[in-house]
Amino acid sequence: MSLDETTPTRMIFMGSSSLADGFRLVGFEIWADPDLAQMESVLQAIRNNGEKAFVVLEHELAESNSAILKRLQSEGGRVIITQIPPLHDTSRFHQRFDQQVEAMMGSSGLTPQVDDTAHRNQRSEERGSGH
Repeated sequence: MSLDETTPTRMIFMGSSSLADGFRLVGFEIWADPDLAQMESVLQAIRNNGEKAFVVLEHELAESNSAILKRLQSEGGRVIITQIPPLHDTSRFHQRFDQQVEAMMGSSGLTPQVDDTAHRNQRSEERGSGH
């Protein structure tokens, strides 16, 4: 087993303290009310250490002109970065998220996949029992 398979992915939220508690409850590492320098420091450490991370940024940080942020976004793979939209404009989030999913999975990643395994198993059992 390689180090990459055993090393957990860091889940990080960077944004306002008003949103931080929700992310903390689901196990995210929290950086409440960080400034640009703090965000860049954390992202640089992730890159330097070769860590895997899922990073959620509040929109002000995500839309900054940070060189390390842009670099990690262009590299892809180990570090996935997404953003929380402004609360008054959530349509921006869906478009960005859809673009990220499509880039990672192709357009089929946006089509709901139905798993009807349970339904097929039930029909097989019914046929087997004579019903």
